[in-house]
Amino acid sequence: HKTEEVFENCWDDAVREIGEPASYAVDLKKIDYNEFIEKINTNSNNFIKDFVFSFYSGTVYIFTDAFQQEVLMEFREKVFEWSEKQEFSDLSTEDNPPDLITTRDWHFEDHGFGYSSTYDMIHFFRWNDDPVGAYELFNKTYDLLHAINAVNTQKISTHGGFNFDKIADRIEINRYPPMKGGIAFHSDPIDFTRFAFTVNLTQFGVDYKSGGFGVGLGGGRILQIDPLLEMGSMVGFLPKICHGVEIIDPHGPTDPRLPESIAGRWYAGLVMVNTENRKNREVTTPDLAYPTLREQINVFKHNKKPLT
Repeated sequence: HKTEEVFENCWDDAVREIGEPASYAVDLKKIDYNEFIEKINTNSNNFIKDFVFSFYSGTVYIFTDAFQQEVLMEFREKVFEWSEKQEFSDLSTEDNPPDLITTRDWHFEDHGFGYSSTYDMIHFFRWNDDPVGAYELFNKTYDLLHAINAVNTQKISTHGGFNFDKIADRIEINRYPPMKGGIAFHSDPIDFTRFAFTVNLTQFGVDYKSGGFGVGLGGGRILQIDPLLEMGSMVGFLPKICHGVEIIDPHGPTDPRLPESIAGRWYAGLVMVNTENRKNREVTTPDLAYPTLREQINVFKHNKKPLT
């Protein structure tokens, strides 16, 4: 609780001293995950303030050696096996919904709002029986996520008028299939989530060789993050920072021997969601300086050289 109070105070200082949070990335920093935890545990105001001010201003973080690669590979296999036994369904609006798998093939240009995205997402909620050990694996990381976002301290303040009893942990396992999977570059609203974590469950250059997660630098420029990651690292960033997933392997699967349902890029998003049905909630917005998924595919097709 003391650590959360430090983060809450530093966040308030950042809002007051800096003003508007960054919309684009300005820097990338790598830090050993365990070293970061040790510094946080000292409740060092200077370290925490520097960290909060940096990500508020647009620094994206890579936390190295957060997980063992073998553990993540075993976890991905468990998730895949579980997902193969499920039927695709829509995300439930009921209280305490079950774990489920959804699919999305949505394009901004067809609707005139939102952002284009094509992927399968598996949702695991804390109140269920944790069929693949997702919370067992990520529980300690959620402790850190809650501290950085000052969740319990926000409960006794008035941020955004949220009913914080309706804020729930949700582990999202996303699979982006080759040749179409991705998310157009966009910005997410900052409400109770000020800092987000993602963990790659596949390795760039091995499981897929092009596309993947990146952050916007403004003016259509992209800093590709996935090529800089070793499996076992974790990425953290301000949700408002422009970010997206470029089309995975537009040329075709890196390993065509893999079943279609497992090929491509997998990652885990450790998120907190508001289960309360609220009117006029802020929504994700696309960055129109960056191409839609279809535009990305068309560029690849246009530039593709004929086989000889």
